[in-house]
Amino acid sequence: MCAAHNEPSKHTCMVCDTVREVGTRGESGEGDLLAPVESTAFSPEEAPPIRVMETPRRTDPSGVFAPTGVRPGGDGPAGDGSEAAGTEPEPAAESHRRRSKGGLPRWPQGTVRALTLAVVGAGVLLSVWVLPRVAGEDAAGTPRTPAVEEFCPDRVSELMPGEGPGSLEAAYETERHRIVLCSNSVGELFYFGEFLHGDGEAMVVPAEHTDEGYVAESGQTRYEVVGDEVVITGSDGQEMARLALETVENPR
Repeated sequence: MCAAHNEPSKHTCMVCDTVREVGTRGESGEGDLLAPVESTAFSPEEAPPIRVMETPRRTDPSGVFAPTGVRPGGDGPAGDGSEAAGTEPEPAAESHRRRSKGGLPRWPQGTVRALTLAVVGAGVLLSVWVLPRVAGEDAAGTPRTPAVEEFCPDRVSELMPGEGPGSLEAAYETERHRIVLCSNSVGELFYFGEFLHGDGEAMVVPAEHTDEGYVAESGQTRYEVVGDEVVITGSDGQEMARLALETVENPR
């Protein structure tokens, strides 16, 4: 009886590297288990096959097959197929700008609302705070300009230095006086004053613009047009007269 699973046709029994004759189990001698294997124990035709152990192959995860037109790790198509399977992912900044079906960028939720509120707030601030202040400053700093003809009266232009007709700035009248402010061809401003009934001589003196109107000086006397009044001050700084003004559209 054989100690190993050998085929019945063999007349020898193999256990590890020893052989013995059939029926010699338990006896010492040539069939001893410790006896060395003889070269004649097996014929070349009956030698057992040699089993070679192969090293298992390691699967490379990067070698996973991806069908053409499909993104790796995704289920949908990759567009027109121009992107390779190993294309790097989009930058992190692009992930915040998702694209719609039409290909237009879709901003993060809340961005459009925030921009709209900012524009509306700026418009309200401009209309409520900035424009009224600017309009108020212009109204306070600019004298009222009457609707008069563009050119100075000829008799006033003749008395002013310079050539050619002057440009009319403003014209007023009091109960007894006529006041005309004109600038000559080089932009110099002059104050013209006379009595309505022709008494006395006409006066033409240099004038200046002020934040409230106009001012002119003749000797020691100061004439200041402020709003709807003309204030006349003497050499001692004392107010000599304050007269109401009426706008004249077509001075003579």
